[in-house]
Amino acid sequence: MTPAEPSASAAKPRMDLAVMGMMRSGTTLVADLLTVPGRSFVLNEPYLLDRWAPELQEKLQAIYRGFGLEVAGTPPPGRYALNQDHFVAEILPQLQRAGCQWGAKYADLHSWRRTFLAYRPRKLVITVRDLRAVFLSGLELLNRSSIQFGDRRHARDEAWLFAFIASTVHELMALRKEPHLALRYEELVTHAAAREHLARYAGLEHLGTGRLNLDRHGQGRADWERAKHGDAITARSLGRFENEPAGPMRAHAERLWRMFPDYGAAFGFEVPAAVLQVRAPGFQARLGEDANPIDYKGLGNWRWAGPARLEPVFGARRARVASAAAIKAPQRVLELGAGTAAFGAMLPRGSNLFIADAVARTERFLVADLARGELPARPRVGLVAAFGLLEHVEDLPRLLVGLARYALPVVASYYAADDTDGVDRTAYGWRNHLTRDALAGMARAAGFALAAKWAIDGRLSILRLRPERTGLPSDGTARE
Repeated sequence: MTPAEPSASAAKPRMDLAVMGMMRSGTTLVADLLTVPGRSFVLNEPYLLDRWAPELQEKLQAIYRGFGLEVAGTPPPGRYALNQDHFVAEILPQLQRAGCQWGAKYADLHSWRRTFLAYRPRKLVITVRDLRAVFLSGLELLNRSSIQFGDRRHARDEAWLFAFIASTVHELMALRKEPHLALRYEELVTHAAAREHLARYAGLEHLGTGRLNLDRHGQGRADWERAKHGDAITARSLGRFENEPAGPMRAHAERLWRMFPDYGAAFGFEVPAAVLQVRAPGFQARLGEDANPIDYKGLGNWRWAGPARLEPVFGARRARVASAAAIKAPQRVLELGAGTAAFGAMLPRGSNLFIADAVARTERFLVADLARGELPARPRVGLVAAFGLLEHVEDLPRLLVGLARYALPVVASYYAADDTDGVDRTAYGWRNHLTRDALAGMARAAGFALAAKWAIDGRLSILRLRPERTGLPSDGTARE
């Protein structure tokens, strides 16, 4: 949405309920629980202060009708300048006549201060969740929503997810200074008492049972959420970090958790015994500062390289961008250790991407314990990619020998030990610590000729491995 100045003509009544929280922490669920016919209505991401958005309004009108409100239909172009103008003119009067309290839910918190300035809520619910689970749950959302790239310019990859969560942490730490009810997702879905407390806080005799806001996300999102939970509130999404195998995605999740111990302490989560001491410009603000150090506008740009210091999740992005630029024709690619299918949108049109990881985040994932050097059965591809994976492999010689048996070219990234002087490699969850020479020797021993662009950004290297022994057709298709 495009921010705009509030309309001078729009009235600004106070909001009764605001639901604001971390993504994948139950914000949509809470909005639906607080939506009770004839009593209470909480809208999912209405972007009231943004410029009029017809596509958004179509979704909102479906919610209005579902709640039993009258909607005149699509207004003529130019009638409303902002989303709030329509809400105040046509929707709010109906809610007021019916004696309904109203509110809005936001998981994108970058403009919460503007929202509070215009519609300061009488009651605020902040939803939170363990950061490790947020990251891993976010990977599922990105994959199932197919929003890695909407237009080949704005990325929703692992790096975006990592940075968006970090940005939200900063906003939540400032937001929590407002009077609020803190609601942990882990308790919301397991303890009826937590839901009863929510109802009392909102002044409701009981919570809602419909899923108006979930359905607004589209049938695909609603379908896979209901396939997991049915129409009930379940704990089936818990245990994500505990069940995540070793590998880059688990390491990114744990790194986020270690970066923000203040968040854990503030909201009653487990706090790491060993805190990452990385108080530097980038993802962490200076102690005592409220200013968000993360460039929100740059978040979605797929060429944003992230913070100045080494951050492996952005290294994987840089490796993908550089490698995709070298592929000039449609290609069938197998990417190992990826958390999302974002690389597929970087490839030439007509390409096909297959993904392998230690866990199936969707049905399209091939599964293998990559961190132990295992590989999946090779699909019909002509190229293998591994960005941000090799450092996490416990038995790297085994993995390279297995790749050589594929008899396919491989493009990969690696942070060589002699390019990371002064870096605590174990803080990134890395399991091996090879120099350039040692890595080259290991590749040769496995049966590859290695060509490398060492330290393209001062630390990260791009490796191109060509098999010296071939056993498959040159086009990379498997023999029948």
